[in-house]
Amino acid sequence: MRKADLEYIRILNNVIDGRLLRIAELKSKAYPGAIAYDDSGASKPSPSNKLEEIFCQIDEEERRINKLIDKRYALKCQAVQEIQQVIDPDDMVMRHILYLRYLSRKPDGASLEWSDVARHIETYHNIRLPRIYQLHHDAVLILSHHKM
Repeated sequence: MRKADLEYIRILNNVIDGRLLRIAELKSKAYPGAIAYDDSGASKPSPSNKLEEIFCQIDEEERRINKLIDKRYALKCQAVQEIQQVIDPDDMVMRHILYLRYLSRKPDGASLEWSDVARHIETYHNIRLPRIYQLHHDAVLILSHHKM
């Protein structure tokens, strides 16, 4: 697991949030129940019906989001597994930093920023910021040198 892989999980979180906002925007342009489905369950827009077009766009966005969510879930499972296997169980601070930085989210769905991670680690582990950065760096090095 490389740092880029962990960062990619954070990027996926933000992309998913953006797509969910796009769906909300599309839904605000239409009202529910205005879309027709064919026998296979797929939505088919008719050029004359703007509402159907909007709901077809919503369907497509939801499909894309579901694919991204599945991909994010698989990557998170892989990251958690690797963190548990590679980082020494006695070094809970390193594990905690990695979980907070790359796998945790705020209640509003946004990824945690460094300031959030640092504040949390300082509070619960009584470690100062320079040491937090060093532990993060060491943990990422350990992960990047490990072959899974």
